[in-house]
Parts: sequence; C-alpha cells; structure tokens
Amino acid sequence: MSFGKSDPSRRMNGVAWLLVMAGAIVLADGFSLAVKEEARGSYGRVVTGVVTKRYSTEGVWPAWVVDYRFPCRTAQGWCSGRDLVSQELWEKLRIGAPVRVRQGDRELTTGRLEDNPQGVTAVIKTAFACALFALACVAAGRLKFRGPDYTQAPAVVTAVRPVAYGHETRWKIHFAYFDATGNAQESIDEVNDPSWKVNDDCVAIYRPQAPDLATLQARQA
Repeated sequence: MSFGKSDPSRRMNGVAWLLVMAGAIVLADGFSLAVKEEARGSYGRVVTGVVTKRYSTEGVWPAWVVDYRFPCRTAQGWCSGRDLVSQELWEKLRIGAPVRVRQGDRELTTGRLEDNPQGVTAVIKTAFACALFALACVAAGRLKFRGPDYTQAPAVVTAVRPVAYGHETRWKIHFAYFDATGNAQESIDEVNDPSWKVNDDCVAIYRPQAPDLATLQARQA
C-alpha cells in the first residue's frame, strides 16, 4: 500500500462538487423563500404577536435580530419566530411590545414580521447561488476568465527624450511599427532604462482594437 500525492484534477473536482452542492442548497432556500413571500403577499394574513427578545452583534458583520411569539395553528396555540431586521426597525421594537406577523395561507408554524419583507433576501440568495455555480465551473476547468488579447510587432526606436520628475529621470521612448493590417503606427512608452538609443530594435505590444497604443519591450537576442 503506497501513499502518493493526490491527483490535482480529482481534488479540483471535489471542490467543484462542494460548490455545486452549496449552490443547490442556497438556490433551493432562495426559491422556497420567494414562493413563501409570494403567498404571504397575495394570499396571506396578518396576526398580532409580541416581541420576546432583541439583540444585536457588532464588528465587521453587524446584525440586528428580533425574536417574537405569535398565535398559530398548533396544539400550544402559539409559535416562535426570529427575524434578521434592519437597524431602523430593530430600534423601533421593544420587548413586550405588540408586533404584526404575516403568514401565507398555508403556513402553520412560520411567518415573518409585517415590516420585514424578504423578497430582496430571496433575490440575493439566488444571485449568491449563481455565483457559487460559476465558481464551480471555474474549479472544474469548464469556465476560464481570459484577459485581453495582445499582438506583437517588430518596432524601431525613433526618439529618446529624458523627462525629469523631481530628482528622478525617466525616458520617453518613441517607436514605430506596422500593425497587423499593414498600417504604420507610432507610440510612446516611458521607461527607467537609459540605455535605449535611436534605431534600436524592439517589440511593440498592443491590443488589436487600439493598434496606435502600444507598450515597449526589448527584443530577445
């Protein structure tokens, strides 16, 4: 029995599957919440509950939470709820104060505060799920982010001009070249290498969409 290095492709596929599963869970949660919000808004009812607890967290991720109790269709006759709310709503509510709770027509034990709609939360969860799926594609190697394409062309230095920046001197290099379509181009690049001279061979690097804007590179020997 031997212990070797793990296969990078398998490890990457494992990461991709974890991201897919996490995305599926978040997407299902967001979809379920969206369905509930639709039912609450279109066919829901509002009951009167009471605030039982309120607390907040500080730091990088501040949060404001309200616990409440409201009448529902259970043997006890009441249910408990907990909402993550805005700071403005949190400051308005007090322990023991009445609070309105909205339920869908088929919700028996769940609900949410009337003044705390969650449609935006459902959209955010869906967007987060899409982001996880995209990351899974990247991890699996099925989606790659490509930078802009660049083209190289032989060039020649036409002028060298020193430029003073306080106590520092740099050099503006003018160079000419022909782009991929055969048009003559001239561009300028600024370097800190004083060894460049007129008629030196070099390489112009540019994007095809802007052939007149190039950067300078020394030609390899």
